[in-house]
Amino acid sequence: MANPRYSKIANSRGAMGGGMMRPGFKKGSNGKPISKSKNPGLVKLAKKKPELAKKFGYNAKRIVAKKGGKA
Repeated sequence: MANPRYSKIANSRGAMGGGMMRPGFKKGSNGKPISKSKNPGLVKLAKKKPELAKKFGYNAKRIVAKKGGKA
C-alpha cells in the first residue's frame, strides 16, 4: 500500500498539504527585486553584469530602496 502522506488517491495534494502558493514568485518568473540596504554588493554587481544577477534569481531592473523614515 502506498504511503498515505504522499498518496494522490486520498487527496490531490497528499496528506502533507502542499503549502501556500506565492503568486509572482514562480521558478520561471522574471526574478525577485534587489534591496539596496540588504544587498549593496548585489546592486553593484547587477549594474555591471545583469545576467549574473538573473542567475542568482534576482531581476537587475527591479532595484528597490526604503522610502521615508519611521512610520
